[in-house]
Amino acid sequence: MGRRRRDLGLLAAALLADRQGPARRREPLPAGGAHDGYVVQTGGMRATVGGTSCSAPAFAGILALVVQKTGERQGNPCPALYALGGAQYQGGGPVVFHDITAGNTSVPGTPGYPCTPGYDLATGLGSVDAQALVAAWTAGLGNNVQASILQPAADLVIASGTEAAFLGSALESDPAASLACAWDFGDGGTAAGARCAHTYRNTGTAPATFVVTFTATDGTGAAGADTRTVTVLPAPPPGELIVNGGFEAGAWGWTASNVSIGPNGPSEPARTGQGDAWFSGWQNSMPEVLQQTVPIPAGAASARLAFWLRIDIYGDTARPVDCFQVKARGADGQVRVLAALSNLDYAPGYREHGADLGAYRGQEVQLSFVAEHSPGGVNTSFTLDDVSLVAR
Repeated sequence: MGRRRRDLGLLAAALLADRQGPARRREPLPAGGAHDGYVVQTGGMRATVGGTSCSAPAFAGILALVVQKTGERQGNPCPALYALGGAQYQGGGPVVFHDITAGNTSVPGTPGYPCTPGYDLATGLGSVDAQALVAAWTAGLGNNVQASILQPAADLVIASGTEAAFLGSALESDPAASLACAWDFGDGGTAAGARCAHTYRNTGTAPATFVVTFTATDGTGAAGADTRTVTVLPAPPPGELIVNGGFEAGAWGWTASNVSIGPNGPSEPARTGQGDAWFSGWQNSMPEVLQQTVPIPAGAASARLAFWLRIDIYGDTARPVDCFQVKARGADGQVRVLAALSNLDYAPGYREHGADLGAYRGQEVQLSFVAEHSPGGVNTSFTLDDVSLVAR
């Protein structure tokens, strides 16, 4: 840690010294290593490096000096940067940016944006004068609030009627400030506080998507926000055991290997909705496997598997070298083949297939949809959609 702090201080000091004297360049954050790079020495060898991997940590070094000077956490620096830029270009503030007023970002065949006085879409506020920026950046430029959603850590897919847990985190540039946290769940529901839960319901027949917003606000009105997307699946029909059988929620509910799940384009259209599972083949030597484990109630009178399969061939249909099998593994651990198809079963469009799973009542069953392609085969693709297992 001590070495990292020393290196950061040396970097920031070098940036401030970078524009001392007319012979030195004025841009402290170059990103082009080929013509304006950083010279580094490691292992006794010198090299010139560049790119945003250099300029981004260099700017972090400048902000480290800002934090040291103000004694405040800065968070998102954009509000302060634009406030300083606005003051400079309106003629009432210190000069902290080198305004670029000539040239443009056009390239052959594509028009770009012109460089104009003040802020423009070509160069933004301009290049920063590190020494002037630190000198002009004073405490109290305005509070900054950072808000983050910790749970869920990513966008969420859930079944209708599921209670989802939410946890947010917020930081304020003023350590003494108090923050009010609020949630908007996107379906009309709201909550207060950093931690909460919400139950989503979908009464329709298609997946519904909601944007969840977490907001933290301080007493001055400064606020920060973060969002997540929650996709809620429709309630299944009575007796339906398969989760996401139409693949409208992507791979949710399934375990897949070498299978493309989702909207697969016009060449492999879904039977219904937008999603399907495409076993693309193309002489792939590895099996393509799609699996889901379902419990079949012991009291069910029947259990019937149904699925729709589209077979597309790109070669000689007389060679049965590509096959598609549906398998089941029950409580005894034995794997049994429920259905077997190949390129010989080719027919235009989707065809429905099924199997009786009544023998598996009272068990958890692992269903597997497996495509196998032989090298030098006929390049068969299998597209699966609308998988259903109804137990009544």
